[in-house]
Amino acid sequence: MRKLFYILLSVIVLNSFFLTNVVAQNPQLNERWACLIGKRCDVVGANCQGVGSTGYQDVHRARLTTDPNLKPNPGTTYILECLGTSKGLCTTGNAAVDAEVFNTSITDPELPFNKATATIGYKFEGMYKADGKTTEVNPINNPTSDIEPIEWQSSSVDMARKYMTLNFVDLTQAVTGQENTLQLGTNDWETANRVCEIVRWDPYGVVFNSLTLEPVYNALVYLDYKDTKGNWVQYEDPMGKVKNPYRSELGVGTADDGHFSFVVEDGTYRLRVVPPSTTLSFPYDNKRLSSNYKKIYSDIYPGMLVGGTSPTFIYEIKQSGKIQHRDIPLISQTKTLSERKIREMEVFRNRLNNGKELFKVRLSYPFAKISGVYSTINDPPVRYKQIPFGKGVAGDQSADKDGWFSIEVDVSKFTAGEMFGEIDATKVDLTSPTVVNKQKINTNFFSLIKQQIKLLINNKFFAQADDTSTSTFSFDPIPSYLEGYAYDDKGVIIPNANVGVYLTFSNRPYSQTKTDVNGHFRLSSELLPLMPYKIRYITATGNVTPITTARFITQNKEYFVKQKINPFIAQNQSGQVIKGNPTGISSSSGEVSKAPLILTVTGNAIDKASSKAQNIIPIFNDQTQQNRMLIVLALLLALIIVVGTILTIYLIKKKQTQQPFV
Repeated sequence: MRKLFYILLSVIVLNSFFLTNVVAQNPQLNERWACLIGKRCDVVGANCQGVGSTGYQDVHRARLTTDPNLKPNPGTTYILECLGTSKGLCTTGNAAVDAEVFNTSITDPELPFNKATATIGYKFEGMYKADGKTTEVNPINNPTSDIEPIEWQSSSVDMARKYMTLNFVDLTQAVTGQENTLQLGTNDWETANRVCEIVRWDPYGVVFNSLTLEPVYNALVYLDYKDTKGNWVQYEDPMGKVKNPYRSELGVGTADDGHFSFVVEDGTYRLRVVPPSTTLSFPYDNKRLSSNYKKIYSDIYPGMLVGGTSPTFIYEIKQSGKIQHRDIPLISQTKTLSERKIREMEVFRNRLNNGKELFKVRLSYPFAKISGVYSTINDPPVRYKQIPFGKGVAGDQSADKDGWFSIEVDVSKFTAGEMFGEIDATKVDLTSPTVVNKQKINTNFFSLIKQQIKLLINNKFFAQADDTSTSTFSFDPIPSYLEGYAYDDKGVIIPNANVGVYLTFSNRPYSQTKTDVNGHFRLSSELLPLMPYKIRYITATGNVTPITTARFITQNKEYFVKQKINPFIAQNQSGQVIKGNPTGISSSSGEVSKAPLILTVTGNAIDKASSKAQNIIPIFNDQTQQNRMLIVLALLLALIIVVGTILTIYLIKKKQTQQPFV
């Protein structure tokens, strides 16, 4: 009897073990993100309640409401502020809550709240209920998907932001939302073809070069105030919110964009500037200020009274109810552009559910030209080929006066192992009369030849930006679908390993699964974030192998060919291509594509030794390179014919008009 008892006990224990492992193969938790509509409180119509008057109190306060077409799940809902740092991060405004949400130590410098505080001077001042006065606790507990308006107040070094909700969804339970629509595992698919509203307060000033008009790096801007006795005194904030002189997130004065901000109470102030070099000086000379400045800058400081024998500068700034804006030119001794490269100042990036990736980027240089968009291969990445505007890239070909540009890149037709990518940005002459004109695709005969030859040269030699006026920005890909094998650092397949997908700023898995005995796993598109993410493999013994999405694609490119898989085309758990929303999610049509995968193998894999494309394996019926070559040859042939015809006619006419020598 005792023997039978031990046998039964062993069976129960073993069954529990195997059941646990079987369950672990499926993702257990999922994150569902949704956009909030944010309105600045200093804008008419925002309907903010927590401000006594327009001006200092409502600066960097926003009123947040739910989108009626995109609501959070009922229950525990976190409110987050997502900041446009180069890598992107989202914070609840509280270190302890961040630690809970992102599963990171409260003292970890990489915790979003800690990182934002240290790098961009982030300060969270409060989250309030609809009345704008009563403090709201984060997370909120909403019984329905309709949440009351929230007012959020925070500040940071010049930085755009968007506001989002986050729900943790238990995939073992069916959660019903609006109109009995299944909200299970929807993640942020509803936002896939939507863009969260970006809220931005304009900088309160830019320091720039009077002749070249480019922003000035590392200028020290001081703020003085006039006391009750009429004396000028350097401003000191008792709350420690205002840095004086101004310090950017780089720990220097103005950053590469020249921006500075002082958010202070009403009063009378003046600004002082210490230039970063002896070739620049303050105040400016009106005769040495490029007339093009009006296309980029305004409210020039100091002000000037024209009259008499010489102009008189006005240094006083009176603030009453509205934060004052001033742009400050420094006299330059030379028209030579600075050797500092263009920098990314803010980045908002996500994949869309139509095989494209969306980029909203602010550069440090006004009207910078987007001089190249490229795919890459391998890890570390190697430039592969240029993606032309109008044929794979849509959007702005130059930044606006504030440095912002937006593009969409079609990644759905990439070859196996190819991914996005790199963007080149080039400085332009800001004093040119045509500087504000958007760059357009030239369609005349000679421009087409020039473009096609440039594309071929770039593709053949994998050209990188190498001049001081051009900067290259690299990005890890955001796959829409993961299927393949898990490899450790030595390239050995890892069986029975936990696989976690993590947002780049989080230590909590967005979704999880487990490799089988062969090291294979898959995660469908419903279980993957739209924002940039990373992957971790954890063995049974606890060894962790972190990998980038670029490494995963590089390691599995041969498998993609054999299985006809494109990681940039969305698939649901049934292997169906997703046109819009995934299975179980309401949409206008409710349709899920049942069409077969559009990938096809076009011949045998390229021999590794002979491939000039760094071991790229074509899996699409895409003859872009050959077509470009044919276009170039056709255009060159046409050019030869035209030139030859003109030359022949010229020689014939010349012969007819020539007189014989006497």
